[in-house]
Amino acid sequence: MAATTPNEGLLSLLNTLILGSGLFNIRLYQNRIDWNSGIVLAGVTEATYSGYSAVGLVFPNTATISLSGLGQLVANLAQFIVGAGGVTNNIYGYFITYDDGVSHALVFGEELPSAPLPMQVPGDEIDLTTTIQDAAS
Repeated sequence: MAATTPNEGLLSLLNTLILGSGLFNIRLYQNRIDWNSGIVLAGVTEATYSGYSAVGLVFPNTATISLSGLGQLVANLAQFIVGAGGVTNNIYGYFITYDDGVSHALVFGEELPSAPLPMQVPGDEIDLTTTIQDAAS
């Protein structure tokens, strides 16, 4: 029989593991990836377009239980905007890293539905809101 995590415990885990660290960053990638459990950070080519930088995930509220009964944390909007400089990329998706100042770990990633998205002209923009949610059982 599988163990059950009550909502109270799930919310506590999400708040402690995610909110307590402040070390998660959302990044864009520019190569096609077959997302699977064997992918490593070295297999992800991070964006390099003019003005690009990773965005620290900020979670303004504690974890909640969604209408579908899943524990979740919702981050503030992360905006990626092309600046001046002439370096362009085609963006395939985003990935989240855990960065503790010494090492970086790939936490998860996803290809964007309309990939690739051109990030070429100053002002081109990709806006992402990240929700970290437990898996349905």
